[in-house]
Amino acid sequence: MCQCENSEAVSGPCYPSSLTDEMWEIIQLLLPVRDLRRGGGVRKYGDRLVLDSLFYVLRSGCQWRMLPRDLMPWDAAHRWFTKWRRDGTWDRVHDELRRQVRIGAGRDPEPSAAVIDAQSIKTSEGGEARGFDAGKRTTGRKRHVIVDTMGLLLVVAVTSASVQDRAGGRTVLARLAKGFRTVSLVWADDGYANSVDSTLLSWARDALNIVVEIVKRTDDVKGFKVLPRRWVVERSLCATRRSVCIPGSAGRNLEGGSWARWLTWIRKVKGTTACQKTSDRAQLSETVCWVARAIWRRLDCLKPNLQKMQVPIRRKDY
Repeated sequence: MCQCENSEAVSGPCYPSSLTDEMWEIIQLLLPVRDLRRGGGVRKYGDRLVLDSLFYVLRSGCQWRMLPRDLMPWDAAHRWFTKWRRDGTWDRVHDELRRQVRIGAGRDPEPSAAVIDAQSIKTSEGGEARGFDAGKRTTGRKRHVIVDTMGLLLVVAVTSASVQDRAGGRTVLARLAKGFRTVSLVWADDGYANSVDSTLLSWARDALNIVVEIVKRTDDVKGFKVLPRRWVVERSLCATRRSVCIPGSAGRNLEGGSWARWLTWIRKVKGTTACQKTSDRAQLSETVCWVARAIWRRLDCLKPNLQKMQVPIRRKDY
């Protein structure tokens, strides 16, 4: 049973998605303070209960109306989520937490290099901007992200899955140049520039003063391989899969899916800041990459045997 001092909860133990006391001590200083001179009634629900309710929806993937009774009412939780989204609270909290993590790791508060990538994910029927990615054979939306060299989120955009990486890359790179003027180098995969279309590289260099460097795979390597610089953004994309309500697939509009992704990273970065275990997390991520690579090698060894058994081999099977 959770032993945190959350006096705002009605009764019962906390949920796995709830904030710990250490996390709350950090984030409560970043939340907006109410101006009593502007009037208004006494608040019935505190900020900590608001965050616990939002993180429960994010982690469990439930509908707003299915929030447990020992949390706040669903309409009040959604109202506070929308209010903090519109006034920029999520941006300010996330950016300050990212700076604290970078300073704790001995880095400069603002990054000078970044990594860009995109990922197509399946979504439920309905909603806006839902398309088909012919390359990944996925119907849904695509998440375009840019992270720093530590894997911390800088820019995110959610589009239809039918949008090419190069087109979405222009959107997030323009936002990166506007919000982070210190970034001058961005690593990307060969989906952003190939023999058919490489205009993104010249456009970023001339219009944004950003050098986009392509990290290519070697043709003689099969299966999974950890690529320099590229593994950082891949780890960041995988980190959001712990949330059942996957950012980008949640909601019926792009704005809700984009802000769900910010909320996911606020929850993740708060835990990193509170524990101060940046080196342990990096070591754990490296271990995960080695395990994944070992699995891919084992599967490559099993391919001939599977072919003799006339078992169809598809990438998504493993």
